[in-house]
Amino acid sequence: YQSNTNDAGTGILPLQPDYQLFDVGVYFIHSLALNEQAEFSIGARQDIRNIDARLIRNFKVEQALVTNYNTTFSLGLDYDWTKKTTTHFNLSTARRGPEINELFSAGLHQGVASIEEGNINLKNEWTNIYIDNVYCSNLKINYL
Repeated sequence: YQSNTNDAGTGILPLQPDYQLFDVGVYFIHSLALNEQAEFSIGARQDIRNIDARLIRNFKVEQALVTNYNTTFSLGLDYDWTKKTTTHFNLSTARRGPEINELFSAGLHQGVASIEEGNINLKNEWTNIYIDNVYCSNLKINYL
């Protein structure tokens, strides 16, 4: 839970609106030994973010409600070729919803001397990730 309340007595419009943010997430991870050399793993995560913001637009207070659902997955395989050589494979997804400043910023950001304007129509970002690591004794080689 996160809450932001601006001080109305400053006489200037705030960069960020008044808002309440609720984040809830649930995840599952399971590993299964396939044999003495191989282990398979699987994971999933579901996140829900609710934002209730009060924006000041055209000298009026408007309410904005935003809900993001993010589901991510992960599959992995560890394989021991020898006692000194191991390979780790991982295929996963990553997802994130826009942050408060990306959605609702409106005005001068004094910390970076710029004008910021949020976009309430932004959608979730999504990526797929593949990682292959090979460990040889004390030598590590990564392929991304």
